[in-house]
Amino acid sequence: MSELPREIDTDGDRKDLEVAKSDSFPAVVLDQVVEKWKDLISGISSINSSIGALLKSSKPSAVEGNTVVLNVSYKFHKERMESTSNKKIIEKVLEEVLGQKTAIRCIVTQKEVVNKAGETGELTDLNIRIPQNVIIDNNTSVVKVFDGSLPL
Repeated sequence: MSELPREIDTDGDRKDLEVAKSDSFPAVVLDQVVEKWKDLISGISSINSSIGALLKSSKPSAVEGNTVVLNVSYKFHKERMESTSNKKIIEKVLEEVLGQKTAIRCIVTQKEVVNKAGETGELTDLNIRIPQNVIIDNNTSVVKVFDGSLPL
């Protein structure tokens, strides 16, 4: 059994010191997050449907102290969810749902990707390319340029 730290008071007597806990909040439990996951998605979707959609495609996988670790499939999703404004919204609603201050951290899980010729297989803001010989001006529909979807 370890001994409490001691100090000598002004009378010369020794007295035990109480050791304060470093965490003022109890740790979040993964089961609690999983149980309330739909409530979180619902709450966030009412504020920002794009973030809600990102959360629907993610999965809580672990809790490290008061940080919920989310598995996401793409680097793009990680970038979006960890952007300052989106992260603040997620963490605010997470705190409301769980009843305690909670942070998030995203990790990209590997997904088997079959690449077509010329595709990188990684969805991120940085790899969207405009097809060759296409000039985009005020009369051009971006949706038509990308044939209704973004090139992956």
